[in-house]
Amino acid sequence: MRPILLFLAALAGSVLSGASIFSRSRHRPPFLLGRPPGGHLRSSYYHSTPGTSTLDGDNPWPWVETNWFTQKLDHFDPRNMATWQQKYYQNSKYYQNQSLIFLMIGGEGPEPVKWAGNPDVSYLKWAAKYGAMVFDLEHRFFGDSWPIKSMEYDALTLCTTQQALADIANFITAMNRKFGFSNPRWVTFGGSYPGSLSAFFRAKYPDHTVGAIASSAPVNLKLDFYEYAMVVEDDVTITDPTCPGEIQKAFSQMQQMTLTVQGRNDLNKIWNLDPPFDNSTTKLDITNFLANVYSLFQGMIQYTYDGQSDLTHQNITARALCNLMTNKDEADPVKRAYNVWGWYQYFYGDPTQDNSKFPNSYWDMITAMSQKNVTLMDENGADRGWMWLCCNEIGFLQTTDQGKNIFGSTVPINYFIDMCTDLFGPAVNVNFVRDNNKMAQNYYQVASEATNIVLPNGSLDPWHALGTYTVDAANGVAPILINGTAHCSDMYPVYDGEPGALVAARLFIEQNLASFIAPRDHTQPSIPTIFPVTSVYMPTTTQNVPTVTITGNPVTVTGPTVTAPTVTMPVVTTANGGVTTANDVTTKAPNPTQATNLPISPVTEHTVQSSAAPPITGATVTGAGPSAGTATTGGPGGVPTTTKTSIRISYLSAVMLFVALFV
Repeated sequence: MRPILLFLAALAGSVLSGASIFSRSRHRPPFLLGRPPGGHLRSSYYHSTPGTSTLDGDNPWPWVETNWFTQKLDHFDPRNMATWQQKYYQNSKYYQNQSLIFLMIGGEGPEPVKWAGNPDVSYLKWAAKYGAMVFDLEHRFFGDSWPIKSMEYDALTLCTTQQALADIANFITAMNRKFGFSNPRWVTFGGSYPGSLSAFFRAKYPDHTVGAIASSAPVNLKLDFYEYAMVVEDDVTITDPTCPGEIQKAFSQMQQMTLTVQGRNDLNKIWNLDPPFDNSTTKLDITNFLANVYSLFQGMIQYTYDGQSDLTHQNITARALCNLMTNKDEADPVKRAYNVWGWYQYFYGDPTQDNSKFPNSYWDMITAMSQKNVTLMDENGADRGWMWLCCNEIGFLQTTDQGKNIFGSTVPINYFIDMCTDLFGPAVNVNFVRDNNKMAQNYYQVASEATNIVLPNGSLDPWHALGTYTVDAANGVAPILINGTAHCSDMYPVYDGEPGALVAARLFIEQNLASFIAPRDHTQPSIPTIFPVTSVYMPTTTQNVPTVTITGNPVTVTGPTVTAPTVTMPVVTTANGGVTTANDVTTKAPNPTQATNLPISPVTEHTVQSSAAPPITGATVTGAGPSAGTATTGGPGGVPTTTKTSIRISYLSAVMLFVALFV
């Protein structure tokens, strides 16, 4: 049966529109501190040859040039004159000689050419409309951009957010000189961690740009990011009110099973653990198993309905997750949780591996990420770089043991602190991680420092809990919470059946962008500047969704059969009444190709009515799945309604817990 699963996984990767197979170490969890293989924008590809990071030879956009820039090694040591070659892409196709330049900021993985060339992504549509030159700059220590060809601790001290921001500033200065831009108008773009960099750059280097778009940017550099789990719970609650209870049963039962020899043996059989629990199993092994299971649920939620491919439109979604976890054809909630793994692997599994096995070795994971020779690295190198950024500065340790949530106290903060030490040495201990994160928090104050910046976030995206929602109209600080959307949804191409709030959100972003880039001798931009969208009404819809059947160990997958829903989007009105668009637009979601092209047996489909469960943000949500949508911004005084539902632990309790942990 396992060869059949491998064949199905390989076929799924080959026929699905926009799907890619991502390199993943055998012992890597689905998500590593919120990072999937390929990075937060799922940018890289599967590589059979270690050390190969990009596929420029397969560039379908020949007008995009791949170039190299002589960059400073250390921007903060005036005695160090060393340089290195930083990779960037240049797209001059849209340029109209108006000194307007758009810069996409690369992040924690190889930077793919698609973000400089795909004309359907949002910012390139605006580049074409307004006549901008386009650059895309790869982040130091990722992809092909190596200041030092090593990932030893001493080398990684040069991999910091401040060095990355200085890289951007130096690049902009050099391009101004190279192209002779007169009164240049630069705008930076970025999503996820690069979104944070876009916001930070606007705050720290305001003279280099006229504005910034920072999509899904976690600008609050929190160390213990327990809110992530709470947003996941909110997401599954609004998808299906019975879903969170089933997830909670599964995690609670698994925790109990780890406490006995018989329970661990049962987990070995159910999860096909690799390696299995045995007589030498430690508490760390158990925590690692539960953390890896939690990361699977992160992987199903973070990109739900985000627009990157048919996978996240229809298959790797909150709806598919809840269908699996509430399927009473399987009585055991632990086995249902394993079925989520089978479903995830069916689409994202590596055909060179046995995808029925579940990664369960902490030390093999650490060993894989401890490779320091750049020429021998694959995706593990990017994982190591991402872990360094988190341990050294930005935090984002996604725990479950603070604040009540359906995952229980399965993933404590010490698990990640120990991982930092095991990866980077004894100097990177709890005090190092805590103190460096605190310094970074104090250094970056986007809400109070930045001007001319748009901060879109998706209400279904767990990272939105670390966004900022302080509206400062006088300084052009414009956050927007896009209901029914996930991570970086506003950046991707439009697709049929997408969350309706994206229509208004993209319009909102563009209108602010138009105001940033208006020539400085003009008082009125080409389209009016508006303040955040406050509502986009979406009617309740009935939608046929996939039914999934997964049986056996190893796994056999059948389904889904999907009938395309019709989504009607009525009037979309901005807060100031200045723009009204999208009147009575009707779109149809596509039938996913796998419903007809894969050798799988159809199963009985069922219709799910829209949930009336309370939404994640406190704003109105009507509709199920990708048809739901309300764009919401900060409440009175700039306080977003979403944070009120995500914080379930008192400030005093948090302080007491912090003292207990670190003092």
